[in-house]
Amino acid sequence: MKRKNKLLVVSVMISLFSTCALNAASASSTNHRLDGLKAQKATTLVYLDKVLSPFEDITEYSIDHNQKGLLNSVERIKKLQADKSFQKNLEQKSLKNLDQKIVLLNKFISEKNYAKSALVSTEIFKYNIDHFKSKESVKEQINIENLDYMGFEIIALTNQNDIDYAKINQILLQSKKSWRVFSTQVKDKNMVDAFALLFSGLDTSIKQKNNPIIKTFSNLDLALVDVLEKQFQ
Repeated sequence: MKRKNKLLVVSVMISLFSTCALNAASASSTNHRLDGLKAQKATTLVYLDKVLSPFEDITEYSIDHNQKGLLNSVERIKKLQADKSFQKNLEQKSLKNLDQKIVLLNKFISEKNYAKSALVSTEIFKYNIDHFKSKESVKEQINIENLDYMGFEIIALTNQNDIDYAKINQILLQSKKSWRVFSTQVKDKNMVDAFALLFSGLDTSIKQKNNPIIKTFSNLDLALVDVLEKQFQ
C-alpha cells in the first residue's frame, strides 16, 4: 500500500475512533444526567410524602375512630414541626395558616370529634399539596394526590351532621376537570374507563344524595389511586 493511502486509512480510523469515543462520552453524560434527575425526583417525592402522609393517616384513623392511631399521628406532626420539614418543603406564605389549621386539628382529636378531625385533616392534606414548593417537578404525583384528596374529602363531608352536597359536587367537578388533562398521560385504557365510571357514579349519587353509594364510589377512588400510583413509579 502506498504511503499516501496508508496515511488516508490511518486518518479515517482516527476519525472513526474519535467519533465513537465522543458518542460514548455523550451517552454516558446523558445517562448520568437522567440518573441524577431520577434521584432528584425520588427525593422530592419523599419530601412530598413526608408533609402529606400524617394527614392522610389522620383522615383514615378518624373515619375508623382509632384514637391511638390519631395520637401517634399527632406525635409525627410534632416531629415534622421540630425538624422544620414544613418550612423546608412548603411555601413560606402558607406556614402561618398551616400552624393554625394544625392547632384546630389537635383540638378536634383531643375532643374525639372524629367527623371534624377527618374534615380538617383532608383540608390540610389539600392545602399542603397546593403549597408544596417543588410541585412542578412531580406533576404526575400531584395529580394523583389530588385524586386521593377527592375520595377522602367526600367521605369526610358525608360524615358531617349537616352535609354540604354543593361542596361535594364542587370537589367532583374540579377533580373531573383535572382528570381530563391528566388522563392523557395514563396508558392503561382500563384505568381511564374505570375513572369514567367512577365519576359518573359519583355524579349520579351526589344528585340523589345517596350517602352509602357516594361513600362506595369514594372508596373506589382511593383503591384506583393506589393502582394508578404504581403505574407512575
